[in-house]
Amino acid sequence: MRRFSYLLVLALFIHCWHSSKAQAEPWINTNDKYLRGCIDQLAQSGALSIPVNTYPLMWKSIESQVDRLTDVYIENKNQTALHCVKNALRYAKKDNVGIRISATNQARQFNSYGELWREKAGVNLYKSFIGDAWAAKFSVHFRDKPSGGHDKTYEGSYVASVLGNWVLSLDQASQWWGPGQDSALALSNNAIAFPALRLSRHSSEAFSSPWLSWIGSWSLTTYLGQQENGNSMPGTNLWGMRINFRPLESLEVGLSRTSQWGGGDREERPPTLWDLFIGNVASDDHNEFGSEKEAANQLSGIDVKWYLQPLFDLPVNMYLEVVGEEESGDFPSHAMWLIGAEYSWHSKEYWQKIYLEVSDTTALCGNNDDISDCVYQHPLYPEGYRRYGYNMGSTYDSGAKAVVIGYQYWKGAWQGFAKLRMLELNYDVVGSDRVSALAWDENQFQIGVRYPLFNGKLNAQLALRDCEESSLEESSNDDEVVLSLSWELHY
Repeated sequence: MRRFSYLLVLALFIHCWHSSKAQAEPWINTNDKYLRGCIDQLAQSGALSIPVNTYPLMWKSIESQVDRLTDVYIENKNQTALHCVKNALRYAKKDNVGIRISATNQARQFNSYGELWREKAGVNLYKSFIGDAWAAKFSVHFRDKPSGGHDKTYEGSYVASVLGNWVLSLDQASQWWGPGQDSALALSNNAIAFPALRLSRHSSEAFSSPWLSWIGSWSLTTYLGQQENGNSMPGTNLWGMRINFRPLESLEVGLSRTSQWGGGDREERPPTLWDLFIGNVASDDHNEFGSEKEAANQLSGIDVKWYLQPLFDLPVNMYLEVVGEEESGDFPSHAMWLIGAEYSWHSKEYWQKIYLEVSDTTALCGNNDDISDCVYQHPLYPEGYRRYGYNMGSTYDSGAKAVVIGYQYWKGAWQGFAKLRMLELNYDVVGSDRVSALAWDENQFQIGVRYPLFNGKLNAQLALRDCEESSLEESSNDDEVVLSLSWELHY
C-alpha cells in the first residue's frame, strides 16, 4: 500500500498540469447535515436529477445543474434549498483556512451524519488549496481524552487531481454510503476516516449509448486503503467500490462492496485484489471459514430510495438498505437491514423535514439463533470492521436494533434539529460490540442548533440519555445529560 501511495502522489502532480480544470474542492464531505438536507430537497423535487446518496459527493454534477436554476425557474418551496447549495458551492471555490474548536462532557457518543464528538475537547486546523487541475487540503485534529486513544489525526486531508471525467486522490476522507439519515450499514462517518487511494467519477452524466442510457445518471467510486491503527492484524488493507445510479426521476439505486484483506503474512499480490473483485476464493467447506483459502472479509449491499413527489406530488421519500456477508459462490448472507421514510415541507423562507428510521444489525450466524455478531466480525481480523474501537459501518455496531425519529429545520441563519433514539444494543451479549460489553437499552433525546457567531458557526447540542445495562447476573440504570459545543471560524 505504501508503494501505491508514493506512485499516486507522483501521478497526481504529473497530471496536475495536463488535466481538466478543478477550480473548486472536488467533493462535499460528511460534516454538514443541513447542506445534505438542502441537496436531498432539490433531488426530491427533481431540480437535481443526479444520484446523491454517496459521500463524498462530487461537486461537478451539482454545479452543472444548479447553474441553470434560478429563483424564477424553481418553486418557492425549493428556493431556500437552492440558496443553501449555491452558498456552499461559492465557499468550495475558494482557498480557505480555518479552525474548529469542540468540547463535550461525554466523548463516547453515537456519530450520525454530520455529528462528530469523539473526544472531550479538540482543535481542528485546516487549509485548502484550489488549482486549475488539482485541489488539496491539509487538516490536522488535536484531541484531548479521545475515545480510542487517537490524540492526533489527519482526517479531512487530501490531494486530488482531475483526469478527464475522473478524480484521482490520496485522502483521508470520511464516507457515507447509503440513503440513511442516522446510520449507514456499509460505510459511515461513525469511525475516523482511513487513508486511501481513491478514484471517483467526477460528473455523473448518463451514458450516451442507447444500450446503457436507461441507467440514467450514475456515479462510481473505488478505493484502496489501510485500516492501520486500531487493528491487531498489522497492515490490514481495505478495498471498496460503490455504484450509484438514478434510472428514473423517482428512483435511486446504490450497490456497494467493502473488504478487509491482507495484513500480517497474508497474500497481497495483484491476483488477490482480483479475487476481491470477483468474490471470495474460499472452500466450499464452511468449516474452513477464515482459512488461508479465503481471500478476505467482505460485505456487499444494495440500497434504494423512492422519491414520491415526481409520481404523486407528495414530498415523501422512502428508502431501504440491506447489507450482508459476501461469500464465495453464494449470494450475500447474514443480512442486516435499514428502512426509513422522510416528509418535508418548505416555503421561500424555510424548510423542515421529519423522518423515521429503523435499523437492525442482528444478522444471525448460521444455526446459532442467539448469536448475531458475525457480519462485522471475522476470524482473520480480531478487531473486526472497526477503527479506534468505532464501527466503520453502523452507528450502533452489531447486535443492535434502533428506532429513530428525527427533525430538521432551516430558516435564514438558523439551523436546528431534534432526534429521539430508542435503542437495544448488543443484546446477544457476546462481547464483540464496542458500544457496550453488556446488553444495553437506551432512550435518548437530542436537540441542537447552529448559528453564525463572530464570522464563524456555533454548534450546540444537548442530549438526555436514559440507559439501562444488564448482564446475566445484574442490571443497572444510568441517566446522563450530555452537552456538546463547537465553533468553526474560516477565512
